[in-house]
Amino acid sequence: VIYSQYDYNFSFDIFKFDWRSTIENLNTKLDYTWFLNKSNQINFGFDVQRYYFNPGVIAPNSPESAINRAQLDKKQAWEYGLYIDNKQKLSSHLSLRYGVRLSSFDRIGPETKRNYADDAPIVYNKSKGKYETGVSLSSQVYASGTSLAHFVGIEPRLNLTYTLTTNSSIKMSYNRINQYIHLVSNTTSPTPLDIWTPSGPYIKPQKVDQAGIGYFRNLDHDRYEFSLELYYKKLYNSVDYIDGAELIANNELETVLFQGDGRAYGVEVLFKKNRGPFKGWLSYTFSKTQRRFKGFSNNEIGVNGGLYYPANNDRPHDVSVTTSYQISPRVRLGSNFIYQTGRPATFPTSKYYYAGFIVPNYENRNQSRLTDYHRLDFSMTLKSPQKENKKSTAEWVFSIYNIYNRKNAISISFSSDEATRDIPQAKRLAFFGILPSLSWNKKF
Repeated sequence: VIYSQYDYNFSFDIFKFDWRSTIENLNTKLDYTWFLNKSNQINFGFDVQRYYFNPGVIAPNSPESAINRAQLDKKQAWEYGLYIDNKQKLSSHLSLRYGVRLSSFDRIGPETKRNYADDAPIVYNKSKGKYETGVSLSSQVYASGTSLAHFVGIEPRLNLTYTLTTNSSIKMSYNRINQYIHLVSNTTSPTPLDIWTPSGPYIKPQKVDQAGIGYFRNLDHDRYEFSLELYYKKLYNSVDYIDGAELIANNELETVLFQGDGRAYGVEVLFKKNRGPFKGWLSYTFSKTQRRFKGFSNNEIGVNGGLYYPANNDRPHDVSVTTSYQISPRVRLGSNFIYQTGRPATFPTSKYYYAGFIVPNYENRNQSRLTDYHRLDFSMTLKSPQKENKKSTAEWVFSIYNIYNRKNAISISFSSDEATRDIPQAKRLAFFGILPSLSWNKKF
């Protein structure tokens, strides 16, 4: 039985209000393993989850605020899962793991559903060349526990392992996953804004088909490991917002969200040293993650003209180097270096004046990038002397996160003041510079 609560809070000092959203989740699950015989291991189980979504409470944080306190519509849902799979050894060289999972999602009241003309919360205005909110005709109130929308998904999965030699193997896999909770991120806001929303009457669940193949090899009596993996994902019903969407305090997210498809593919390489005073690993991933939103008909612009564009989490290059050096039985040093391509962003390319205000013109979605992300962490572990006939041990751990104090950009925004009115200034928001820490661990 698992309970979790996720809080997401912001203070918008410019507009003088606070915004808080939460997701509560209660999960009950049971997993079983049946050792049928030496060649078959059957795993089965189920899980039941209850979700409580509070999309946002808006409250003024200053006497000068013009904002009134408001509560966005709360949402509730049930999610169910039932699975069975078999880990089967067919021969000394070949083993399989295959199975299926049945999942379902039920969005329930109390909630008010808005009904739109032609059942379309978003319509394309061809004369203006942009998307607009659909015509709201009426609303329908659903009582507590009443279903607004129900979805069922079948998720097959297959893993194959073929042993080439005692030290090498090839692995292949395929699986399908349904995701009923959506994350919408705004990459152009001064602060990284994340909106979580469940599937419902106008937002379908996301679905992904993923296939992969990899080569794995152990060297020098398992002292070293090497692996090379390739993967491809096909995504359906991915979510992104229309151009000009307002995500903050929006009670009708269906009027600003698109659903389209996507793809992701890449190669991952790992080299690892497992034994000796010096241990560690080096990994490198090259990947592409893209989305495409064509719109609802052939005469629409979609996003970026209906072409593939980088997703918010697209980072083509990812390097990780982790090391551990045992100086003595009591002293161990460790380090961790990470490098990643900067994530995609959308920047303004020009501006115009309207009613005394500067209005920016933006480039196509996610055509620029933030600066690359990298940092180096260091740690030193000092164990207490081992006393005779004592099973308990203690250790001190001193660590430094981001040792050279790299200011990695979370977002970049553009603004101007009276002195630089005609030349907007780029402003970087960065979290967590150098961060030392000291901890004490006791094992008994």
